[in-house]
Amino acid sequence: MEKKQGHKDYGYLFYVHVILIVLYYLSPFLVNWTVVIVIAALMILQNIFIKGCVLTIAEFKEESQKTGFFHHYLKKIGIHLSRTTIEVISYILPFALIGTAILWQIVFQHKPLLF
Repeated sequence: MEKKQGHKDYGYLFYVHVILIVLYYLSPFLVNWTVVIVIAALMILQNIFIKGCVLTIAEFKEESQKTGFFHHYLKKIGIHLSRTTIEVISYILPFALIGTAILWQIVFQHKPLLF
């Protein structure tokens, strides 16, 4: 497969992206549920106003409209999800994380690991 000029697989933006994604997914267990709401709101606003992820746009440049972080890298390992499926998941995920944080911290009364 021919690489587009300007995009390098597994460059520093890839690793920054992975670290932030892992922290985002773990946020209901790491930080207070109110912080999770703020983070989720920022993710939703980013999708509404920027039409995607800032890091994906930085990593893929003009390709970001055709592919996304998950679409690109999942396809590389043989998992073929449509761009639409990934977009639906990205809109549902913030609400799922908020629900998880509230359930974990308020209902089950667990303290966040960091703050």
